[in-house]
This record gives sequence, C-alpha cells and structure tokens, in this order.
Amino acid sequence: MTALKKTASKANPKTPRKSARFDIRVTPELHEMVVHAALLEGRNTSDFMADAVREAATRSIERHERWVLSKQDREIFLNALLNPPEPSAKALEAVARYRRMVERR
Repeated sequence: MTALKKTASKANPKTPRKSARFDIRVTPELHEMVVHAALLEGRNTSDFMADAVREAATRSIERHERWVLSKQDREIFLNALLNPPEPSAKALEAVARYRRMVERR
C-alpha cells in the first residue's frame, strides 16, 4: 500500500463526523437536475446537496439576523449612540433600586 493510500484511508480527526441526516422527497426533475449538477462539478450528490443547503441556510440566517438601515435610520441610530439623552427620573430610580437589590446579596 502506498503512503497516499494509507493517508487517504485514515479519517481526518479535525473533520466532524457526519451522523445527522435529512430524508427528503423531490420531484424526478429536481433529482435529475441535482445529479446532473453534481456530475458537472465532479462531486457526489450528497456533498453537492450539503453544500447547497449550507449556502441557502447561511443566506437565510444572514437575511434575518442582519439589519440593513436606510441612510436616515443609520443617522438617527448613530446620533442616539453618540449623543444619548439624559436619563429620566424613572430610569435613575430603577438604577438605584437595582443597586440596592444587588448590594443586599
């Protein structure tokens, strides 16, 4: 056995073990499209689909977790950060209550 084959046969300890699965039903047309695309890239369908799902999930998460502000909203937000209003009497009372509560512990 060559050194290359020995190395390739051992699992990479840094690569997470693939133990979770998705079992999905697709139309014959989508199945054919995925198989064709995977073949064009020289990959197996599982790796092709895993990468496609990862990309779609990443885009979805970014779209829902990232705020895109208009120029006006950005200016209002930055102005509030750079020039915060004075705390109200109720806010100051809440801070005092909190400090008393924390001191008792």
